[in-house]
Amino acid sequence: MDAQGPAPATEAGHQSLTTSTLNRIAAFRERHAKAEIALFFTAGFVFDVVTLDRIDNWKNLLQQGLYLVVLGGLLLFEQRYRLTGDRPPRALGLLWRFHEDASHFLIGSLLSSFALFFFKSASGISAFIFFVVIFGLLVANELPRFRSLGPVIRYGLYALSLTSFFSYLLPVVFGRIGWWLFVLAVAVSVAPFVLLYRKAVAWAEDRKVALRQVAAPAAAVQLLLLVLYFVGAIPPVPLSLQYIGVFHDVKNVAGQFELSHETPSWKFWERGDQTFRARPGDKVFIFARVFAPMTVGKGNLPIEFRWFYDHPKHGWQPAGSWTYTGLVGGRAEGFRVFATRSDPKPGDYRVEITAPDGREIGRIGFTVVEDHSDEPRVFVVDRG
Repeated sequence: MDAQGPAPATEAGHQSLTTSTLNRIAAFRERHAKAEIALFFTAGFVFDVVTLDRIDNWKNLLQQGLYLVVLGGLLLFEQRYRLTGDRPPRALGLLWRFHEDASHFLIGSLLSSFALFFFKSASGISAFIFFVVIFGLLVANELPRFRSLGPVIRYGLYALSLTSFFSYLLPVVFGRIGWWLFVLAVAVSVAPFVLLYRKAVAWAEDRKVALRQVAAPAAAVQLLLLVLYFVGAIPPVPLSLQYIGVFHDVKNVAGQFELSHETPSWKFWERGDQTFRARPGDKVFIFARVFAPMTVGKGNLPIEFRWFYDHPKHGWQPAGSWTYTGLVGGRAEGFRVFATRSDPKPGDYRVEITAPDGREIGRIGFTVVEDHSDEPRVFVVDRG
């Protein structure tokens, strides 16, 4: 057999060019590592915005539940190998090198879903701050410096993920919302950490290590979530306000709601007549579409319209309320409901819609001004 000589010049040149190109790409990625992380994070978040279905979609719920089970398993084995000094089986050795990346991928995917659901349900400054915290953790989860803090951070994020998941899974299952369901969500979320803690004690043979690395971060997160819930800082998932507006009239015509207002179309930032020109005998109609899970039946989930008036001398004062008890879930565009107020006096108002546990679903503000004209009014009619 003839011996092979050196590679032709063209082939060698091609290989050199390919190697050089790959080196330049690797160097470029290293120089712009943070920008690359931001790009992939943004792309992933946008993908979730486009593809994530409604909160009561059982396929999504099962996927998130599976992620939590897998994440719990990764944390359990990571804890075992770290505390005992054992090594994973040879067959898993190569895959185990990527267990931290896999853990943070699962955490990132879960936090992304939670951030979107809480964003849709957030109303008011406190709930918005909670959403910002979730979103901030989602961003931090992508940063190498945050990941380098080790398993304690992952246990804390796992505790947050468990409680966030059960905080809307249980209302979806029961078709109700209440403080007891949130407390139950916390209690259910504690169960996996009991197993992790007991295993850590057995493997480390040191209760202090297990307390510091497993129990402490989980307990701190659960305690913080309970405090935030009872001060109204956690949005009322799975409920969300899809639309709210102020109108001169609302009529249900053969299943279609007709919303009458005077505001011209070029004032696109106003939802109906937020500058309400009132004549004697007028009524203010607050029309809303509230999304609720398909498991919510009539009467299971009363919502309340709370009216407030900005008194010139005493500031914001309660101005009455009305509770609707016929909410039915399942409609993708939200359940349609409205409340009215007759002969409103001039001034600033706001209306808050609240869940049965008192948390705010959404609100709208408007101003009533006197209309002294006797000219015929022309109303624009929208479909609600």
